[in-house]
Amino acid sequence: MFCGECGAKNEKDALFCEKCGAKLEQEEKIKEKNNSKKNVEEKKKNNKKKTNDKKLSKKQKILIIIACIVIVVLLVLYKIGDNVTSPDNIVKNYIDAVNNRDYDTLYETANYTGDKTFITKDNYKKIIEKTLSDDVKINNYKVKEVTYEDDGLTAKVITNITATNGSDTETDEVVFELNKQSDKKYLIFDNWTLNNQNLITISVVKNYDIKVPKGSEVTFDSIKLSDKYLNNDDNELKNTDVYTIPQVFSADTNIEVKLPWGDTKKDEVTPSSYDYTIDLDEDDFGEEEQKKILDSANNAFTKAMEGLITNKKFDEVKSNFASNYDLKDLQSEYEDSLDDYNDKDFTVSNFKITDSKIRSMYIDNDYIFEVSMKIDYSYTATSKENSETKNDDSDYYYTAYMIYEDGAYKLVNTYGFPNIYAYFF
Repeated sequence: MFCGECGAKNEKDALFCEKCGAKLEQEEKIKEKNNSKKNVEEKKKNNKKKTNDKKLSKKQKILIIIACIVIVVLLVLYKIGDNVTSPDNIVKNYIDAVNNRDYDTLYETANYTGDKTFITKDNYKKIIEKTLSDDVKINNYKVKEVTYEDDGLTAKVITNITATNGSDTETDEVVFELNKQSDKKYLIFDNWTLNNQNLITISVVKNYDIKVPKGSEVTFDSIKLSDKYLNNDDNELKNTDVYTIPQVFSADTNIEVKLPWGDTKKDEVTPSSYDYTIDLDEDDFGEEEQKKILDSANNAFTKAMEGLITNKKFDEVKSNFASNYDLKDLQSEYEDSLDDYNDKDFTVSNFKITDSKIRSMYIDNDYIFEVSMKIDYSYTATSKENSETKNDDSDYYYTAYMIYEDGAYKLVNTYGFPNIYAYFF
């Protein structure tokens, strides 16, 4: 073993140098020390290598940059989308659309849903063109305030609008109301819709009923109404049809009704909360049709009289009258007259209407024909006491109440029957 201080050679197990007296270190310890030093150096080297290994590649750096750009773009787009779908921006777009006569945007803003057969974009445009005068121009507007109510489900946009109408210019405060819909706009944004189009006067009527004689064909706004619009569930009048249009604009609209007896009635109607019933009067029936009404009334009246003078019960003669109508009033009149005829001291036969004419005719809103008539009739009276007979004639004024049923006019009521008198001396 050599001394580390002077270099002198010593015994293997010597603890101190024989020459200089310095303390000697054992080789194993020196070796361990060297190994330790070497380990430290290797650790440093490995750490340095690991540090070098952690450095990002060029591809990784590009991907990180792209991801950052995408995040920024998404944030910007979200901000833009949030602004575009905000209540105040919807109001701004609406005002601009009104000013620019942008009918497509105005129609979309109205947000109509359901059956839009009669609230089409073309119909909307026609109405707006009549409503918005060319003299009306919005000069300027500014959103003053936006407030939210009902836990954020409704919004009010208070706006100052300066507009010119001809030579007059005025500034008014207009409040727009909006509702938040349950669905989202573009999947993530609140979907706000205008609750009132303040600058345009146009309204939609819901469940508009049109009542016509049964079997009529109805053409509304140039569209023939199909059976899907028939709504007779709550209709107690069997001689009528009720068509229900789910929604229609409250504006002048043409309607054409082809009546079951062949005539056509044209009208112009403005739909409202009131049902529409086509008006009919005597002038709507030509000479030929009035003759059919007269003949039907005479036939029904004659059958009733034949039943009375032969002592038939009402059930035996009711087949001559309307079948889809409550005949209790006619039955009451018939049975009262039947009692009167049974109490007479003579019998009547050979009843015949010799002449008749319609004095006037009125058709009510339930399409009951009130036909005021005069008839001339002849008959034979036979005494119950001595069988003496007498031929006579007379006239009678009465009103026949009729409906159109199954292609013919049918009697539903009349106030009384002739009270025939006969005197035997």
